[in-house]
Amino acid sequence: MISYYDLLGMIKNGNIPEKVKFDGDIYIWNGVNYFSEDVLGYLTDDKNEADMLKKDIEIIIDDKKIEKLKLENGHIAEVLENGDEHWYTISSAQRILASKINEIIEVLNEKEKIQNNKKQ
Repeated sequence: MISYYDLLGMIKNGNIPEKVKFDGDIYIWNGVNYFSEDVLGYLTDDKNEADMLKKDIEIIIDDKKIEKLKLENGHIAEVLENGDEHWYTISSAQRILASKINEIIEVLNEKEKIQNNKKQ
């Protein structure tokens, strides 16, 4: 939870949270202001400024699952932004390293999932 002052400071410094929650409504940053489809309005619309300064704002962080490396028969895939895959042959040592990286990714994703469940 942060104050409205803190949120303004984050925006000023360019560290803008994508989603925030205020008074039970979720607001999404649109590049200029926070807009809520729940109330069809902006975070600052029709609000008592003194009330906003007293209440906390929650930053909402969506699950960001880390994608595992794609490994198949001694090859590794580079997945491009458009979804295309380029496959490369890798050595045994690289295969072992890639497998260990995938294990670490699994652990990190599980920890993230547990932390997010505790927050809810």
